[in-house]
Amino acid sequence: MQRRNIPRPFFAHSKQRSFSSVAPNPFMITDSLKSATAKSSPMSKIPRALSFTQSFYKLSFESWFMWFWNLIRSWFWGPSITLEDCLTSFFSADELKGDNMYSCDKCQKLRNGIKFSKVVELPEILCIHLKRFRHDMTFSSKISYSICFPMKDLDMKAYVQKDKELAGGSIYNLVSVICHHGTVGGGHYTSFAKHDITGKWYEFDDQHVTPVSEETVQNCQAYTQSEAQDILEEVSSGESSDSSIERQCHISRQWLHRFQTFADPGPIDNWSFLCPHGDIHPNDLDHVEQMVVPLPIKVWEYLHKRFGGGPALSSLNECEVCKKDLIRRELRRQREFEFQNEDDNNEDALYAISMEWYRKWEAFVHGQTDKEPGPIDNKCICVPTEPGYPKRFVRNGADYAQINTTLWDFFYNIYGGGPEIRLRDAPLV
Repeated sequence: MQRRNIPRPFFAHSKQRSFSSVAPNPFMITDSLKSATAKSSPMSKIPRALSFTQSFYKLSFESWFMWFWNLIRSWFWGPSITLEDCLTSFFSADELKGDNMYSCDKCQKLRNGIKFSKVVELPEILCIHLKRFRHDMTFSSKISYSICFPMKDLDMKAYVQKDKELAGGSIYNLVSVICHHGTVGGGHYTSFAKHDITGKWYEFDDQHVTPVSEETVQNCQAYTQSEAQDILEEVSSGESSDSSIERQCHISRQWLHRFQTFADPGPIDNWSFLCPHGDIHPNDLDHVEQMVVPLPIKVWEYLHKRFGGGPALSSLNECEVCKKDLIRRELRRQREFEFQNEDDNNEDALYAISMEWYRKWEAFVHGQTDKEPGPIDNKCICVPTEPGYPKRFVRNGADYAQINTTLWDFFYNIYGGGPEIRLRDAPLV
């Protein structure tokens, strides 16, 4: 069931453990979250009539100064709310009773019930949108409570359905945040984003990009699961200073990109740039460097132990089997192309051939594709006839070409297929 009374966080279904947030500057929160926090806050349990001494003993775990500061701050700026408070409020159960009873589909009656939400599957990129504007019958206003939350290690495990496995983990780290400056009637949006490689933070304000410190982002925040980055840093710290003499293994650039961005990239898959025989296809040899990344052997062993897959490649070799097959295919293309262009002045029988199949053959002989056209398929241009009826006719409006006996026999002997559709018999001699 989905909660409709407060905004529902949007969970994207790609494969990377990251969390981004859209919120005002600082993050805003609804009154329901305020009340939820107030109920759990030590300050909410202290009656206003209590003396200073009573309050002091009830809050003996805090210093006098911090207690006084929190009290003053709550009067002027509202309660201190954390992101965990927001999530707890959203995923908390609601009682459906009184005027808000549940309408049962089976018995068609109003029943008391409990409504709650749980996450079925954690996404790679987690986007949380906190409500920042309130629209009532008479006026609209901006909700301006600030939200405190960490730059890393946001654990979503408590909000996941209990019977679901956490294949990619449940920890998120902050990667970006969108902030709103202004009022309900107008304002301006800016954003902070973390550079994936350098780890530095930048502020984006229209066309202006400014480096900022991590402390600046503490008030406006959003999360990536850091396993990939942590692994890369860990294995990179043990690399040899002279990588040119160290043994290397090649890994798919495509898989490495998944590893750097996805929480669960799956087994290493080097077959994306290999031929079926485990080497490099001759057509890919010139640009294979764009498809692979050389890694020190220690890094490869670490990744292979962690994710499995393969195969391991210490060198990139041209496949001899594919090379011979490529030469054979090129000679065949040339022979078929030259045969088709030969002048045949002899009057001969005429045959119909499907243009759909003929275009596939043309694409093959002109090198536009390596896929052979397959058997001749004239079924789409042939009028259905009774079984055993020798004569076949072309269907009205069919897309076909006329070829002579020599060319028909040439195609049929190489590709087979059919059925044979003779348009005109050869003249009698």
